[in-house]
Amino acid sequence: MKHILLICILILSACNQTKKGIGQIVKTDTVYITKGNQLDITLNMDSVMDIAPKGFACFNQPRVFIKYKQKVNGYSVKVMWLQYGEVGKALFFLEKGDKRDYIFTHSWSDAILYDKYFDDGILYSDKTVIELDYTPKAPNEKYLSEKSPFFFSDVDFDGEDEFVINLYNNGSRESNTYEVYEISYGFELKTEAPFTKLENGHCEFNPSDKTITITGSAGFSDWVKYTYQSVCYDEMYWNVPKKCEHFVLVESYVIDRNKFRKYRRNGDKLELIEEGVLY
Repeated sequence: MKHILLICILILSACNQTKKGIGQIVKTDTVYITKGNQLDITLNMDSVMDIAPKGFACFNQPRVFIKYKQKVNGYSVKVMWLQYGEVGKALFFLEKGDKRDYIFTHSWSDAILYDKYFDDGILYSDKTVIELDYTPKAPNEKYLSEKSPFFFSDVDFDGEDEFVINLYNNGSRESNTYEVYEISYGFELKTEAPFTKLENGHCEFNPSDKTITITGSAGFSDWVKYTYQSVCYDEMYWNVPKKCEHFVLVESYVIDRNKFRKYRRNGDKLELIEEGVLY
């Protein structure tokens, strides 16, 4: 059995050496991706994937380890990625001075790796290490980013940056969705709307009145637009009041086939203020 396993590894190694179109093979267990998207790949031949104890075969999945070459907002960032096709579950490790945090997300990929899977069908072997140049937000991207795998951005208008993970191509019509984390003593996922509904190309930020507008559709003739606004209220912080901000739905516009309805918040209710027929 050991001889069969060794032969299989040697065959895999030989096959891998022929992929000159993908990149030059290096003698380390590291995959490098440069700013020009050049891919140097080698399978990790020093070890076959660890076999989980009996009853835990569900954890026998290749683990890809990603390190970003540049610090981001002072954080060193590493990711353990459980690749499943173009995306996979991911465990982020962020380190800044003596501060260390872990964040888990269910469906993530760096846009470079996503495209490489579709272009070349690359599935990485267990314990592959990848070093990536970090892709920041583009200069015209104030709040959300299309290609940056994660970034810091003040998406709730409180004057402090949140940590945002880009779930690339995870939304409707090939848009991205996002996970937003408040940063205080650690990273806390924001689980309320509109932050659970953000998609690039389907939301608009207006800092002047602190509103976020979300649009969505279900087919050709059903369409909605929700506007959320930040409101300030007092909360107890141990033994003293503290001002907090919270987003509430203040207006909605709905199209059902050829009919429309518009609602506006009045106290704790959304009141119908207008309705009609479009055609």
